[in-house]
Amino acid sequence: MENYLNHPEVPIGLGMALAKNPAAMNHFSNLDVEGKRRIIEQTHSVRSKDEMDSLVSHITDGNSFR
Repeated sequence: MENYLNHPEVPIGLGMALAKNPAAMNHFSNLDVEGKRRIIEQTHSVRSKDEMDSLVSHITDGNSFR
């Protein structure tokens, strides 16, 4: 299995938030490249730690945080 979190494309804030949420990290790791890209794109509008945590908490339910 590819460890996507080691890729430089994953923003540090996303990686840190995923590390705190094993279910979301597992779900993210199992996404295809396009699914990962869509989540990473959402991080560009995140302005706080709380927003990043919210985004990550919604990864497993397939919803965006907004």
